[in-house]
Amino acid sequence: ALLLQVLENHIVRGKVSSADLASRQVRSLGGNELSAQGGAGALTVGNAQVIGADIQAENGIIHAVNGVILPAELQSRLTSFAPTGTVQP
Repeated sequence: ALLLQVLENHIVRGKVSSADLASRQVRSLGGNELSAQGGAGALTVGNAQVIGADIQAENGIIHAVNGVILPAELQSRLTSFAPTGTVQP
């Protein structure tokens, strides 16, 4: 169930371009608000940098990120499973 929450935090409904993402908050399938900072070439979502934007796929648009996007509540739940000091945001 926890893995499903992590994965759902990386998916939004509809086709959201990087320009759309930079200009508004969107809600993930996991129910968390995702907000982006920056713009073309320097866009971040949560604590992850977008390293590949607007990749067209059959079922939507993909934005590759260089990390896991975790809201604070989910981060604390994951940390409770790991030995002290091993889980980094």
